[in-house]
Amino acid sequence: MNNIDILWIHNFLVRKYNLTDEAKTESEYEKWKTLYEDVSVQASPELLEDIRKNMSETEKIQDSEQFHFYLIHAIPILDEYKGLQSRQSKIDFMSSQADNAKKTVNEMTIRQRMNALLKDYFWLVQTYFPTEYKKNDWDKIRVTSAAAGTAAVSSRCPVCSTDYDHFILHDNHSVCEKCGFVAATTHNSVSYRDIDRVNMSSKYTYDRRSHFRDTIAQYQGKQNASIPKQVYDDLIHQLVSHRIVPEEHATMPKEVAFEKVTREHILIFLREIHQTKHYEDVVLIHHTLTGRPAPDISHLENDLMNDFNILVETYDKKYKTSERKNFINTQYVLFQLLRRHRFPCKKEDFNMLKTVDRKYFHDQVCSELFAEIGWSFTALF
Repeated sequence: MNNIDILWIHNFLVRKYNLTDEAKTESEYEKWKTLYEDVSVQASPELLEDIRKNMSETEKIQDSEQFHFYLIHAIPILDEYKGLQSRQSKIDFMSSQADNAKKTVNEMTIRQRMNALLKDYFWLVQTYFPTEYKKNDWDKIRVTSAAAGTAAVSSRCPVCSTDYDHFILHDNHSVCEKCGFVAATTHNSVSYRDIDRVNMSSKYTYDRRSHFRDTIAQYQGKQNASIPKQVYDDLIHQLVSHRIVPEEHATMPKEVAFEKVTREHILIFLREIHQTKHYEDVVLIHHTLTGRPAPDISHLENDLMNDFNILVETYDKKYKTSERKNFINTQYVLFQLLRRHRFPCKKEDFNMLKTVDRKYFHDQVCSELFAEIGWSFTALF
């Protein structure tokens, strides 16, 4: 079950249902529906089709409200699941048997927790997106852990003793494929009052966390990015023109030909060739061109996300009466948090801030936040 990419499923649901247009309400849907019924006898097919489209659009808005119910429970599950993924380690054949045995026990504990989170997550999808759940055959996912939302249960069927691997999750029940035994799963239901709590601040919180996680991936060159060959060709042309790379680079090992190239060079020349949309891909581009390894902060990812959550919470409390909705620059935040954890990095490697006013503002805000949390802070500018 660990092979199932629930992060992909979540991103699929986000792209499809995370709508923010609040203008169309349930009353508007009823208006279009009534109009359709009133004119359906006499109206032209074209008019009826227009009305049906408006009804469909309004239904999508209602689906997006259901998405917010899902979101308040999904984010903690996905965050914990991704954190556990990063903690999974490989057996080191150079380590002692005792050390590897400890790692194996730890891996089993992690896998058990991940399985429980998977079941919790699929229950959420089944509850809030039953159509998607059926259409994509997610109801056929095998159950390999305790019933979602409950305490751990026996790992075998109580009737035929079949291993729990042979259970499937179907219509909010666990069903034994061998004998047909059905075990109901129970969950704490979400009150309709919860929808009042899931306002736009939930969306901002989700967006910030997601964006910061993307920034962490980009700093390590791990993002899924498609960079056209033309971008590399244009960059190489600039590097050769400025005598940073020799003209005969094609006949040389790239580690030698591009040894003088820095990430700052990549940033500068991306602007020169009007490819600023690839600013976030600087580390990946630099690694591809030079062959030098990208930074590895995988051991800090959980700490960075925890720090970021604390920073966001403090920011919202301190500036909740402010009209400012956007959070501070995530590249700036990552740089400051990496310095907090004493990870060696240079500010020139980050695509941060352009104007003096913005630089001063970020230093001032971050200084106040760090002081309130109790972290040491060093101004960047």
